[in-house]
Amino acid sequence: LLLWVRCSLSPQQIRDRILADETFEAEIVAWLESCHTGSFLASTDSVLAERLEDEWLERMPDGEMRRRTRLKAGVRDPATTLPQAPPSAYSTDVSALRAWHRTFEADTDDIVFTSNRHDRNHLHGCWRGYCRARFPRDIAETTQIDRASGAIRFAKSEAWINT
Repeated sequence: LLLWVRCSLSPQQIRDRILADETFEAEIVAWLESCHTGSFLASTDSVLAERLEDEWLERMPDGEMRRRTRLKAGVRDPATTLPQAPPSAYSTDVSALRAWHRTFEADTDDIVFTSNRHDRNHLHGCWRGYCRARFPRDIAETTQIDRASGAIRFAKSEAWINT
């Protein structure tokens, strides 16, 4: 679903401004990068796999980790349960806010790891060696703009997550 706000710049106008105005380019790239990270918030794929293995994953005979079809009893699925509410907006307890934010980042990483990663064996939606979703994605340390096409290639530190 693409929703466009009336009287805003069209995609072509945005592309033209990015290519012509360095200040606009820096501002829109900074905004886009604040919305799209291409990585986990607080962890890495391998650290998450190790931490979540017992609860979420099962090791297959070939060594590959796959998501369990059923979670172990007592395991909270952050993708299907409400998150912990943040401290009150009127609270002055900074340590409580920091603790909540760490929990938020960990829950977000858990959701991305368990729900938004492409299967390294290309089992779902891929055809005999052809990955329709173009995984694994290229790793890039910085966001780049292709001056010929105006395409934005985002920084990405995880090849298998769909962000």
